[in-house]
Amino acid sequence: MNKLYSFLLFCIFGLPIYSIAQPCTHTFVDGSVTWSSLLGNASAWDQDCVDTNFPQDDVDFFNGNVIIETLDGNDAIVFDVNYTIEGDLTIRTQSNDAKFIVNSGVTLNVENLFFENPGSQPANNTNIEINGNVNVTFNFSTGNNNRFSVPGQLFVGENIILGNNNTCESTCNIIYGVACVSGNNDFCEDHAVLPIELSAFSGKMTENQTVLLIWKTDTEQNNATFTIERSLDGYAYQSIGELPGTGNNKTPQQYQFTDFHPLPGNNYYRLKQTDFDGAFSYSPVITVHRNLDISQATIYPNPGASELTLVAKNLTQSDISVQLLSITGKVYLRQQLQTKDAYITRKLNTSTLPRGVYFVKVQQDQHLFLQKIVLQ
Repeated sequence: MNKLYSFLLFCIFGLPIYSIAQPCTHTFVDGSVTWSSLLGNASAWDQDCVDTNFPQDDVDFFNGNVIIETLDGNDAIVFDVNYTIEGDLTIRTQSNDAKFIVNSGVTLNVENLFFENPGSQPANNTNIEINGNVNVTFNFSTGNNNRFSVPGQLFVGENIILGNNNTCESTCNIIYGVACVSGNNDFCEDHAVLPIELSAFSGKMTENQTVLLIWKTDTEQNNATFTIERSLDGYAYQSIGELPGTGNNKTPQQYQFTDFHPLPGNNYYRLKQTDFDGAFSYSPVITVHRNLDISQATIYPNPGASELTLVAKNLTQSDISVQLLSITGKVYLRQQLQTKDAYITRKLNTSTLPRGVYFVKVQQDQHLFLQKIVLQ
């Protein structure tokens, strides 16, 4: 990619461009050429440019940058086998109707994918047809008046940078991770999406002292799961549940999850969204505060060892729930007590529990008591 073009993209949009290294190898295309016909064909590659072995036919990857040039008229490069280029792929074209084609059922993986003219400026008037899958780790760029057809999928991990008047000739399934810039028309808005568009994420305490989390998505692409994570301090998070996503969906969806064991004080929540290919991202963090509303109870001794004593006062004639929870919310002890008196004393056997920090939770009707204890 032209260094001036890269510099302008960085200054105008703040978008990083990673492809700066010299190419390892390049080949010339005349007519319609399949990638499989180039593999292992030494005469197809410019040996003066090669600083590693040219792509071989006995492996399915090449470690280095590749340039394919110069597509003219009805010339085409057709990827007909699965392949990974551990570097940049640059396609150079110089006139109308040059074609870049990825066949159905084929997956092409590259770090960056650039379409240029022979002068290393963004390419114009190229047909980009992706029937299989193209996965670009970082950036994808091309120039003006290019025609896209993507019934398969184009996934770009970071930025898509397009010139003016690019069009989608049929279906265009295009996903990006950071930004999409499309010159003077609405190509990005109409045809490219983030893996999910999260329109809302909120949480609230319920009357029974649980936390209800609700979130909404406008669209979803390749969305496998949502993992719900919680933290006491906003730094160290642990998973407390998981819900399936809808895969690919362009209609609004709503999800909800109940945290039955929120901890006292601030509870920090975030969503981890994971794609079917294992890629993931995080939502913004929300905070839900849990107040304590019972003061007429105590646990002793603290620190404790093999046995704790619970004393509770001002009780009504209804059952009492007693739980011993770890700081992650795991329940280690659960008792249901019946009482006809306003005062009870109970022994809690903790001799078999791991040593560490716990919470004792006592609940009667809508009244709650929580105390932090240490077992030594």
